[in-house]
Amino acid sequence: MRGAWQRILWWWRRDREERELEEELRAHIMIETGQRLEAGDNPEEAEFAARRAFGNQAWIAEQTRDVWRPAWLAQLRQDMRYAFVTLRRNPGYAIGAIVSLGLGIGAATAVFSAVEGVVLNPYPYNGADRMVVMSQAEGAGPFTRTFLTRNEAGLLSQAGSLDAVILWDENWMWTKNEGVPEMVYAGRLSPNVFQLLGVPPLMGRTFASGSRTSTSDLAPVAVLSYRYWQTRYAGSANVIGRTVEVGDRQHTIIGIMPERFRFLNADLYVPLSSSPSSPGPASSHNDQRWTLLRLRPGVSIAAATAELHAFVQQFSPKGRGGPRDVRVSLTTLRDDEAGNLHGMLGILLGAVTLLLVIGCANVSILLVGRGIHRRRELAVRLAVGASQPRILRQLLTESLVVSMGGGVFGIAVAYALLSVIVAWIPPGVIPGDIGVAMDARVLVFASVIAVLSGLTAGLSPALALSRSRLSAGGRSEVSTRGTARTHRLLTLVQCAATVVLLAGAGAALRTLVALTSAPLGYDPHNVAVFGLTFQGPRDPQQTAGYAERIKTATLEVPGVESVALTGPAPTPPVEPRRSAIQIPGVSDGQQVVFAEVSREYFSTIRAPIRAGRIWTDAEDRLRAPVGVINATMASLYWPNGNPIGQRVRLAVSPANDQSIEIVGVAGDVRNDGLGKPALPEVYVPYTLRALGAVLLLVRTSGAPADITAELKRKVAEVNGEQPLMASASLEERLRQNGWDRQRFAASLFSAFAALALVLAAVSMYSVVECAVSLRTRELALRIALGASNARILREILTSATMTIALGMGAGLALVAILQRPIAAWTQSSLWSPVSLASSIMALAVAGFCAVLIPAWRAAAMDPMRILRTGE
Repeated sequence: MRGAWQRILWWWRRDREERELEEELRAHIMIETGQRLEAGDNPEEAEFAARRAFGNQAWIAEQTRDVWRPAWLAQLRQDMRYAFVTLRRNPGYAIGAIVSLGLGIGAATAVFSAVEGVVLNPYPYNGADRMVVMSQAEGAGPFTRTFLTRNEAGLLSQAGSLDAVILWDENWMWTKNEGVPEMVYAGRLSPNVFQLLGVPPLMGRTFASGSRTSTSDLAPVAVLSYRYWQTRYAGSANVIGRTVEVGDRQHTIIGIMPERFRFLNADLYVPLSSSPSSPGPASSHNDQRWTLLRLRPGVSIAAATAELHAFVQQFSPKGRGGPRDVRVSLTTLRDDEAGNLHGMLGILLGAVTLLLVIGCANVSILLVGRGIHRRRELAVRLAVGASQPRILRQLLTESLVVSMGGGVFGIAVAYALLSVIVAWIPPGVIPGDIGVAMDARVLVFASVIAVLSGLTAGLSPALALSRSRLSAGGRSEVSTRGTARTHRLLTLVQCAATVVLLAGAGAALRTLVALTSAPLGYDPHNVAVFGLTFQGPRDPQQTAGYAERIKTATLEVPGVESVALTGPAPTPPVEPRRSAIQIPGVSDGQQVVFAEVSREYFSTIRAPIRAGRIWTDAEDRLRAPVGVINATMASLYWPNGNPIGQRVRLAVSPANDQSIEIVGVAGDVRNDGLGKPALPEVYVPYTLRALGAVLLLVRTSGAPADITAELKRKVAEVNGEQPLMASASLEERLRQNGWDRQRFAASLFSAFAALALVLAAVSMYSVVECAVSLRTRELALRIALGASNARILREILTSATMTIALGMGAGLALVAILQRPIAAWTQSSLWSPVSLASSIMALAVAGFCAVLIPAWRAAAMDPMRILRTGE
């Protein structure tokens, strides 16, 4: 142990030790020389005899150093210094190898960062891996999210498999912050939320919690999100203790949450209590809230599901009257909120793995190409006594130096690529509290990948080149037949992977074109969307009059062409509101999309009326139970009849349980996403109920953003306390809820496919260049004996083309195998003649251009110079 410690210390004081060693050797020579001078020798003979008697000083010094230090460590230091020298002398080779490997490492590291942030460690919460979302289904019906009342949550909290039950709801709420009315997105939380999530506030404190699911009246307090604190209060440290009016109540600000805490993406958080905003008894349907459960440590999802099955049967009035066929499903919070990205990230991880394989293959080929030019040097070193393991270690060290350079370059690429990926992810695809960033684990991953890539890329050429030998004529010989076969196989794999990525990019682009060109059934251009939470009367008639005054004021804004009001249902094409419906002569259990709109809705979004009419202003004022259906509903339920005049009854009845008379049929509007056909839909007047919150749709003659300031001023003239929330335009909603996601998929696939195509072209160029270097003398001799340049060129191109063709065939087979999982994400079939033909054509053109350059150079060589010089 002491000897090992002394060897380690030697590296810290090696300069002094080297000086002392040199002085000690010199002292021995001087002592021996002095003794010979005393014996009568002359000075020159005495010193020569002393040195001869002492022996080889360099060998003695090396043996002494081996005692002081580990020999392998010294040799590694020498090998690394020599590797840096050779790379500096060959910058083209070094840059090509480092870039090829770095691009693969960078892409793999960036995607691993996304996987680590979204799948492995997504949330900053305590026990996030044990948080689950509960859904339930009756019979064979679909699973729907479970909402619980306070009483039901208290009952459920008694389950032995649960550690906690969290309740919340979220909504846009009216605020008056320092006299300025505005809308904020508020999260109303049960007071145990902050304690159970385990995220301490950045400043101040959070809600107090006296029980696991307590939602009793608390003091009116508010906790601000980091984003809202920065934008509304400019990050002021004096905000604690100030008040903000939320929902007609003054709330005291008691804390600020850290930046990564973005639960619900809310602006602020207030306690969930039995306030006027949640009317009705505690156990009523109106008291139902979003629910999140946390399992006890060690409890499996299967065990918790079995136990909760019995509890859920008691939650509905049907269940209390007798047993029901209820199924319960638990989904982890990670899978519930970001599960739509898991498949995508898995496919991307597979894609960048292929890119890394391509990069390693390129480096391996470059190493062989570089080694061919050094084969004489390596053969001479073997001939003068260097062992094959010593040469092998030297070559592997050089590949590791290249991989370390590739790793550094790859981390820089990963930082840039990760920022691009995060910027490209459409809003709402992943929750705001999921953090995607590079951390220590990702850097360790990059380092391990770099080392493994260096060893993988360098092992095969190092084994081949370490067996170099000098022939009788002094020429170097190296066995590279096996290496050449390996490189042809790697090129084949590269071509196959490139075909798959190109086909995936083509499928994603084809889906994007189909989505952006699909008929919407309405015109989204120049339609602005604003949110309104009415600050005024609650009576239906008075609310309708108040809304009409706001519509009239909006029409006075210059540039406004038409105005419409809708209920809180999202505008198309995002998730619609659904309602059960009773249709005479049709079996029960039918569901339709349900929308509350003003009569101007159809003209504002320019949706045509196919039959009948729209309800009149008089029917609006009288709150007549009339409605308009879409063409899909008309053809589905009245295929051979006239739906005009028919009556239907909606489960979510807006007219005191009255049946709705159908007065018109409108054209289909995409109401279930951009890639699906329209669902049956019923439009009813928004005046049938006293809506507290509506959406204001404004069609303008110019850019929608230009009217915002003037519109707010006009609304303030109607009611100075009425806030107006500017939302996205219909075009922006289309991008956020359909186009952007598909554009993200198409962009990533296209980027990786283009990168794979470039790396494959570099690989094919390197393979042909390496093959030509190995056959230089043979080709020169054949040209000297009369072979034409065209024949040499044709032979080289034929060999390379066969490898590319085999790679294309393997790629088509791989497309057939991977079609289903990739198509599930790209939403389009990979097996498309157009996409596959385009992919093969792109690879063929890139491959032909890549192999033509070295093949042409080989065919145009000067055979006499090659044969004379032996190069």
